[in-house]
Parts: sequence; structure tokens; C-alpha cells
Amino acid sequence: METSELTAAEQRVWRAFAHGTAVDFRAHEDEVASFGSAWGADRTVRGEVLRALLLSGASADGAIAGLWVMGAHVAGRLDLAHGTVDVPIRLLGCHFARAPDLFGAGLRHVDLSRSHLPGLEAADVRVEGALRLTACHLTGATRLGGAEVTSSLHLDRATATGPVCLDGARIGDALVVKGARLSGGDGVALSAANTSVGGGVVGADLDAHGTLLLTGLRVGGTLNLEGAHLARPGGAALAAAVLAVALDVLCNGLRAEGEVRFTRSRIGGRLSLEGARVTNRGQAAVRLGGAVVGAEVAAADLRTEGQVNLRGATITGALVLTDARLSHAGGAALLASGCSATQLWLDGTELAEGHLSLRGAVFTTVHAAPETWPAQVWLDGLTYQALFPRLAPRPPLGSAPARRRRIRAALLRTARRRLPAPR
Repeated sequence: METSELTAAEQRVWRAFAHGTAVDFRAHEDEVASFGSAWGADRTVRGEVLRALLLSGASADGAIAGLWVMGAHVAGRLDLAHGTVDVPIRLLGCHFARAPDLFGAGLRHVDLSRSHLPGLEAADVRVEGALRLTACHLTGATRLGGAEVTSSLHLDRATATGPVCLDGARIGDALVVKGARLSGGDGVALSAANTSVGGGVVGADLDAHGTLLLTGLRVGGTLNLEGAHLARPGGAALAAAVLAVALDVLCNGLRAEGEVRFTRSRIGGRLSLEGARVTNRGQAAVRLGGAVVGAEVAAADLRTEGQVNLRGATITGALVLTDARLSHAGGAALLASGCSATQLWLDGTELAEGHLSLRGAVFTTVHAAPETWPAQVWLDGLTYQALFPRLAPRPPLGSAPARRRRIRAALLRTARRRLPAPR
């Protein structure tokens, strides 16, 4: 591309590229890129110009080239499909007129933070380094299926009004969706089926309208969804069957409208649902059937409307439901048939509606005050070694002095009957 064909704004970007220096078109630092369609020619750069720079631009002598632009309106499409780019890409707070196409590209560190994008086509992309979509506004589908990111993938504080697909992606370090606002409508908000994450998943305070689909996800660290809000009424708010997590799954303070599902999952550490609120009336609220948990299941102060199903779960540590309130009209509010754990804690647990089923369950100790047990309890096949609290037995004849007095009175009555009548 001849430099004579470039606009003044594009010439600024072209010159800066060779030195890897920044070009800042912003009027002020707090600009919102979603309004970028109104930005004028003085800050408009064509996607084809950026493509030419990234694929064939040269560095200046003694400098490291790189694309670093802030606050630009990118006209047309940035098309890097199947291309190879060896310099970092930083397009910060930019407004893209069309969804960038990164399909099958080989890139080195990509940062699109705070930008407005009408979607992102990046299936099978390979990024050496991090891929940052922090605080981006994505109005269309975000496709990253089969992507490989050697460092971290950041979607923290992003807003997406279309589905986000990470199916089959390989992420070397962390997947960060903390504080993101995702909306898939009646479908899937974020799908990470069969995705591999070498580090942890950071999803605290995530807000997802639509299913959070984590089926077959493999996590080398901790899965953190503390304080998240997941909404898929009548369906699966969190679908995490066959999940494999090396450390802990943290869902403290989770709010879910729809089912929370961990069936047949393997969790190396603990599963924590303390203070969680799950509503799925008439169906399962929490499903953990067939799961294997390497430490305790901590669910103190859990509140559910819908069944808690732990059928066949294997818990290496304790199952703690202290002060929980469970409700499921017309069925078992707590279904733990075939479940095994070292301890079962039901102190202060309230089964507002529904019964308790511990059929075939195995616990070393069961902690439950007498008032905890509901009117209907199914215990056939339950095995345990100790029940707490221990209740003092009632003496059949009262105290020792009382027993002596009763025996003496009985002997006297017998002796009087045997004495001869006076003459």
C-alpha cells in the first residue's frame, strides 16, 4: 500500500507502527467507544490499512514495531484470517464498524480492551501471549472455539449481548470473566464445553442471562464463581456436568435462577456453596449426582427452591448443610441416596417442604438435633457409626434412692400379705 493513499490519521498510525509507539486519538481518557460511529475522519482508520501494516509493515532500525492505537474508528473490516502477525496488537478504546476476522490467524499478544465490537470471529486463532477483551462491548457473537491462547484470556468487565463461544479452546493460564455482563437471551450466554484452562477460572461477580455451559471443562486451578448471578429460568443456569477441576469450586453467594448442575464432575478440592440462593421450583435446584469431591461440600446457609440431588455422590470430607433451608414440594428436598461422606451436618437445617432421603447413604457421623428431622424421612439402608448430639437415656426407675424406696415398699406389701391374721 502506497503511503500517498493514506489519510492524515492513517499516516500517523503508519509512522508510529515502525517504532511501536502509541497514537492517541481520544478527546479524553473516559471516552466510551460505543459512541465511536460519530467520530470524524480525523480519527478514522481503515481496516485494510491496519491489515497491510500488520502483515507487511517493517520496523525502524533499532526499534521494535507494534500497532498501538487508542480511540480510533476502524472503518471496514480488520481481516487477518489465516495470517501471521509477529508484533503485538493494541487497539484500545476503538470503535469497530465490523467484526474483526481473526479466524485461524497466528498472533502475538492482542489487546482490544474497552473497544466496541459488533462481534469477533476468532475461531482457531493462536495467540502467543494474552488475549484481552477487558471492558469490551460486544454486540454480536464472539467466536473463539478451538482457539489457543498461551497466556490468559480476559473478558473481565466485558458486556456481551450475543453468545460467547469458547468450545474446545486451550488457555495456558487463566480465563478471566470477573464482573462480565453476558446475555444469551433464552439460549447460552457463555459456552466453554471441552475447554482446557491451565490456571484458574476467575468468574466472581459474573452476571449471565442464559446458560453458563461448562460441560467437560478442565481447569488446572480453582473455578471461582463467588457472588455470580446466573439466570436461565426453567433450564440450566450452570451446566457443568463432567467438569474436572484440580483445586476448589467456589460458589459462595451465588444467585441462580435455574438449575446448578455438577453431575459426574471431579473436583480435587472442596465445593463451596455457602450462602448461595438457587431457585428452580418443581425441578432440581442443585444436582451433584455421581460427582467425586476431594474435600468437603460446604453449603452452610444454602437456600434452595427445588431439589438438592446428591444421589451417588462421593465426598471425601464432610457434607455441611448447617442452617440451610431447602424446599421441594411433592418430593425429596434433600435426596442423598447412595451418597457417602465422612460427616453429615444438618444442625439448624430446615426442610420447609418435602422429605429427606438418605437411603443407602454412608456416613461416619451424623450431626442433627432431634428437631431437625422432618416428618417424613427415608433411612432404609443408611449406614453410620455415630449420631450426634448424644441424648441421655431416661432411667427406667428414676434415681437410685427412688429405686430403693420402690423396692422396699413392694417388699413390705408382700410381707403383709403373708403374715397370719390376728386372733
